[in-house]
Amino acid sequence: MNEWSRLWPICSAIQKTGIYPKTAVGPSGYEYGNFCEDFHVDELNKMLSDPVVNMCGKTAEITNLLAQVASETGYFTTTYSSIDGSAGLIRINPANWAINADDMDKLWPGNDYAGKLKTMGKYFFQTSEYAWRSVAAWYKLTNRVIKNCGLDLFTQPYET
Repeated sequence: MNEWSRLWPICSAIQKTGIYPKTAVGPSGYEYGNFCEDFHVDELNKMLSDPVVNMCGKTAEITNLLAQVASETGYFTTTYSSIDGSAGLIRINPANWAINADDMDKLWPGNDYAGKLKTMGKYFFQTSEYAWRSVAAWYKLTNRVIKNCGLDLFTQPYET
């Protein structure tokens, strides 16, 4: 999807080469990076296949998830906004960072995500190893911070 976007910058180093290298700079107020490299895709697949998430083969739900993340990240190019301080693949407000990390610890005990967040700050949500699990925790638990939500968003229609 990123390849078709002419507004957002590259999301993979490979887009710098080829017959038509991508040269878009992107709007100001965001930090850009290569968030669609293979190692990010590998972490997405690990998250989807994890028994806690169990979304393998659920094409419609995965499509909805990727559409949401593409929208939030400018087609996988940015996971931090200096405008509002939000970070992650679904751009979590700083007021909800600790809640999200605590929810990750509930879903995957023994990983001390809350401690890692305290050490890493916004970079926690930009690290592929944690970023996709953060999305899963938001979809499963953290979305309760939104009034009248608190749903397992993996099982909800995209409009929800």
